[in-house]
Formats: sequence, structure tokens, C-alpha cells
Amino acid sequence: MTTSMIGMEWPDGSVEAIFCYSDGYVHGVGATLVRHYAMREKANALIALGNISSLDAEIGEAHGQDRVDGQCHAYMRDCGRDDEEAIVHATVADFTMSSLSQMEHLYLYTRDGRWLGTVDGQWYDLSVLCSARVV
Repeated sequence: MTTSMIGMEWPDGSVEAIFCYSDGYVHGVGATLVRHYAMREKANALIALGNISSLDAEIGEAHGQDRVDGQCHAYMRDCGRDDEEAIVHATVADFTMSSLSQMEHLYLYTRDGRWLGTVDGQWYDLSVLCSARVV
């Protein structure tokens, strides 16, 4: 499993971020974010789920321990776990530094409504990374 962090930048510059356990590669989580979470409302709903086991096209409904095709599987909502809320970082730089030490792939929904992704610790436009088929 390739883990990743998914963050959302707020107007004050802070970043609220969640952990995603599986398929963190650009062609997995990254492509799903670009295709299905381009609207701020949907990206916000994703972050509100807290940490997730898997990302899919739809936020979905609570469905217990068993995964449902096409729906995100969230630790709090679906598994009843505590302490799986999003973590707030003061700045994008804080999010980057603290998360890169633990994860290979980071994703960020920016204040201006774009998805960014990291490759080798550098931020790039995620739609460009996805079209380039970067792993």
C-alpha cells in the first residue's frame, strides 16, 4: 500500500489534511482527486471525513466495515474509530515539511481551486502530473 496525505488550503493559509492508506500514487489518488474532487465543496466534504482507508469517486454513505465500490472508506464514519480527524497545519510549508517526512505523496487543494501534487518533494499542478502519467 502506498500512503499519502491530502490537504486543503484555507483562506488564512492554513492546511487541513487527512491520511489516505492506499493507492497514494499520482495515477491512483491523484487522478481520482482531479477527476472527482475538482469542486471546493466536494474536496471539503472529503477532508471532513477524516483519515480514509481508500479514496473513490464518491464520498458515499456510512457503510460499516465492508468496502462499497465507488465510495470512500473512512475510518471514523465506517469503522467507528476515534482520533481520525483531519490535522490542521499553520501553513503549506508546515504541511509539506511534516508530511513529507512520513509520506511519499502529498496532495493539496489550493485556495484558488487547483489540485497540486508532489514529486520528489516539489509541488506541481496535479492535472499536468496525471496527464504525464507520473507514478
